Amino acid sequence: MVLNSSASSSDDIYNGSALYIASGTGSGQVATIQSYVGSSRTITLSSGYSVTPVAPGDSTYDIGPLVTIAGDGTGASAYA
Repeated sequence: MVLNSSASSSDDIYNGSALYIASGTGSGQVATIQSYVGSSRTITLSSGYSVTPVAPGDSTYDIGPLVTIAGDGTGASAYA
């Protein structure tokens, strides 16, 4: 997936972060960023989405820390 032109040009800066699809195609989904190439603004996710977002363009997104829940929410992930 390619991020918009305002994304950082520094390689790997978003690695390990959560990519949350805020609106548009695929909204509400969260995935972990595995790698990031700053020159092309391209991310690789550790797993895919069930509905593929269209960004930049139709889908908007937020990048932030990944929160993993253990205990009663075993296997759940959250976006902070």
